[in-house]
Amino acid sequence: GIVNGKPISAFQLNKALNDKYGKQTLEMMIDKQIILDAAAQKGVRVISKDVDNKEKELEKSLNGKVSLTELLKNQGLTKSDFRDQLLVRLTIEKLFSNQATVSDKEIDDFLTKNKDQLGETTDSAKLRQTAIDNIKQQKIAEEFDKWFADAKQKAKVTEYR
Repeated sequence: GIVNGKPISAFQLNKALNDKYGKQTLEMMIDKQIILDAAAQKGVRVISKDVDNKEKELEKSLNGKVSLTELLKNQGLTKSDFRDQLLVRLTIEKLFSNQATVSDKEIDDFLTKNKDQLGETTDSAKLRQTAIDNIKQQKIAEEFDKWFADAKQKAKVTEYR
């Protein structure tokens, strides 16, 4: 770009972006690689069809109130960034879902504790599935957090500056 006759070079732009977002972006890339490496070691794979299905499921859950494209734009995400995040999320789910079993008591406790937020739905199967999904996600997140802190510490990371 040129401002008042003075150029802003691509080098200046890249340096400013790297100074502002470089560390954060590098951390995200390192985190993603640690997760994908662990998945590969355990034979866990997420294919693009899995990502497609999850994307469609999320789009459907918006109930036409807003398009996925609008939502991504509002969050400053490209479709590619979003799909990349889905890939990582689905990989984490596959890695830890077997450690996230849900008991009937946990379901009942969840339904009791969250009955006000669950709305007017009287479909008990749907309510139970909502409870299972929420509890499972929470357990997966807890297992992932415990594992990831250790995995990141053990990872051999060399940063070039």
